[in-house]
Amino acid sequence: MMDAYQQPRYSFVLRRVPDLLVRAQLAAHAHTEDERLAAFRLAALAGQSAAMILTKLGEPDLAWIAAQRGLAAAEQSEDPAVIGSLMRSLIHALHTHGRPLDAMNMTRTAADFLNRRLDSSRPALLSIYGTLLLPGAVAAARAGDRATAKDYPRLARRLHHGKAAHTDRRHHPVPRTRPPHPLIASPEAVGPLPVS
Repeated sequence: MMDAYQQPRYSFVLRRVPDLLVRAQLAAHAHTEDERLAAFRLAALAGQSAAMILTKLGEPDLAWIAAQRGLAAAEQSEDPAVIGSLMRSLIHALHTHGRPLDAMNMTRTAADFLNRRLDSSRPALLSIYGTLLLPGAVAAARAGDRATAKDYPRLARRLHHGKAAHTDRRHHPVPRTRPPHPLIASPEAVGPLPVS
């Protein structure tokens, strides 16, 4: 589904997401133990796919609902990477919905959640943590919080360079990941973010 979204083949995604949502929800309630957790992960990622395509279609209300439902399923999956990923989707949905203060607060909540779980053996968490900081910075700028808008890209750069992962108030080096998004790498090159 993600490949189709990124290619972009939105009509394919639109045709598949409703069926995927229904099947994932049914599976999550039909299975037990490990199969149930896997089904909730699938339901969460289906919600994320729905939120992404609805955002592209200019449907922020529906995208927000899909992201919220996806996050509820993610929490049932007990998988921190999926929970973090759906928190990131909710940040995007809130931002698109015109709620920058809520998006900024959700970024803080998501960052705290992931920060408590970061370690060098879980690069997916580091990646999700870094990628939620950019929309969080934009939301903070739009909410008028300049300090946070500047801090999030700085934190993302430090994470990228392995200098600032905090778990239980201790500093731990983290593995290098792919280069950060150009806006994170050099926010000064973009100039000030618009504040509405």
